[in-house]
Amino acid sequence: MSAIVRKPFETSVTIFATLHGLTIGILIQIQQQWYYRKEALSNTPSVTIDGFSVKKEKEDRAKGCNFIQSVGMTLKLPQITIATAMVFFHRFFMRKSLKDYPFYDIAATAIFLATKVEESGRKLRDIVTVCAQKAAKNEKLVLDEQSKDFQRWRDIILYDEGVLLEAICFDLTIEHPYHYLLLYIHELRGKLNHIKEDVRVLIDMPIPPESNRLAQTAWMFVNDSIKSPLCLLYTPQIIAGASIYLASKIISHELTADEDSEWWELVSTRLDEIEDAVFDMLDLYSSNTAVSSSKGRSSSGQDYKPASEYRPNTPQPNTPSHNNNQDSNINTSSFTPIPPKLTTNGSTGSYEPIAVDSQK
Repeated sequence: MSAIVRKPFETSVTIFATLHGLTIGILIQIQQQWYYRKEALSNTPSVTIDGFSVKKEKEDRAKGCNFIQSVGMTLKLPQITIATAMVFFHRFFMRKSLKDYPFYDIAATAIFLATKVEESGRKLRDIVTVCAQKAAKNEKLVLDEQSKDFQRWRDIILYDEGVLLEAICFDLTIEHPYHYLLLYIHELRGKLNHIKEDVRVLIDMPIPPESNRLAQTAWMFVNDSIKSPLCLLYTPQIIAGASIYLASKIISHELTADEDSEWWELVSTRLDEIEDAVFDMLDLYSSNTAVSSSKGRSSSGQDYKPASEYRPNTPQPNTPSHNNNQDSNINTSSFTPIPPKLTTNGSTGSYEPIAVDSQK
């Protein structure tokens, strides 16, 4: 009997489900509840019930994610843990209002929960202290455990943990684009024709040198996308594909596949889906709400081109039109965009990004 060869998307979903003890059907059903149409972002409880403007809610989401990022980096949390906290945060406010739950409180709670989910635990005392320092914009703030400020932060985190868990339906299985990004880059380089059924044999392979810059740049875009509600609009597979595409345009790296297929077919998605995600990612830098601004320049000082020049050049039917006249203010993420190797983790066969300290 001949072996079944799956496409990268099918294989990676199978791996994820197997590692977490889920069937493919159950995993898909769980994931689908967290993807929304764009208009849903204008009909959240904050907007429809409590009168927040869409702009105000977007700004508060961005502030919350920047708070998570800042606290996480000070605590030296792995990047995957920070990303998980941001996903929890975004999902929470699709079902709860910012009026009832200030974004600082839920951001702190999301960090605490994510450290447990991703097994990168930190003492509650340390999380409380750093959250209080960041909120007060005073890095030298010293909190006594008997002080009112300390007790307030501690009590809020412990109480809101239950509220957060209920709001996200106790769904703690988070998929991130990072895994798919690395798999796709290997596939695009022809280094992985398929992945073996036994997930325990999984992948201890460095990024090929010729693809390292592509991986680093795409990793940066994934980092920034997590700070926005894109994780509520697009699957991790699409975000990974869009990040690779946009990175290839930034660094002038040609994406190639075999003679019988286009590159986006290797990531098992449609070009129009990638295009939509690309333009939404570019909007992050144009509006500058979710990412720090460096006014259209990379860390190396490179100027970026107008957004219209990043449009995929293969026309697709029924592709939504976009405003191509607006320049994009691309900037680097405040995370150091260095992708890790895919590694096995003990007997679980799982793989996770290696934390990078951007202060070094």
